Amino acid sequence: MTPDQCNHFIAEHFQGASVQFLDEMTLQCQGVLLQLTRGLDKQPSSNDVVSLFKGPRFLHSYMECLAGSEVENMVEVGVRDGGSAIFFWNLLRPRRLCCIELSSGAPALDHYKKDQDLHSSLHTCFGVDQSDREEMVKVVDTTFADQTLDLVIDDASHLYGPSRVTFETLFPRLRPGGLYILEDWKASLLVRHRDGVSADEPLHQLVHELLEVSLYHPGIIASINCLHHFVVVKRGPEELDSEQLALQIGTAP
Repeated sequence: MTPDQCNHFIAEHFQGASVQFLDEMTLQCQGVLLQLTRGLDKQPSSNDVVSLFKGPRFLHSYMECLAGSEVENMVEVGVRDGGSAIFFWNLLRPRRLCCIELSSGAPALDHYKKDQDLHSSLHTCFGVDQSDREEMVKVVDTTFADQTLDLVIDDASHLYGPSRVTFETLFPRLRPGGLYILEDWKASLLVRHRDGVSADEPLHQLVHELLEVSLYHPGIIASINCLHHFVVVKRGPEELDSEQLALQIGTAP
């Protein structure tokens, strides 16, 4: 899509969005510019221009996937400088967005929160390892209490073990029909192609296991849509907790 086509698509499918493509690589959001990247060519962030570690096609796929979605409660795991959090905040306008990040901080995102007075609706939790189940539960419980989630995005380690823990922890918190998005599921394949190193348990193995769960237990996972940049897992209507889900992954049927 051209920048003009992107802007028309956003206006048509995302009510109240404050995202505008200025050109193919630059977005205007409320109060800040976002700079997209190609490949691994990430630019440093400032308070005025925040790096969004995704390319144009990546964002186009997200816009097509989330078009028309009603998102009130959202979790993003792995936010780097915060460019993606700013993008999703301005595109989806959730009531509450919780950002969980392993590093000790994201100054550009903190500045944006303060500048836009978003402390009550955009929550940031730094120094949290996505494989720490207890801490992840604590963060989500503190942010959302007993409310269900509409959307979870995992853009953190891209490793099988930590990603599986996060999925087992947060997927049961989704409402029926809610979406869980696992980014860069081909990461292990790219590393093997580049470095000749093969992980014992690559991330795409988790996708295969979730596909098995969806085939045998559609009440848990209603559908899986595998796209080039990410995988979209839709929550089924069956009641579920983390322990029940852990028993199903890798052991279906």
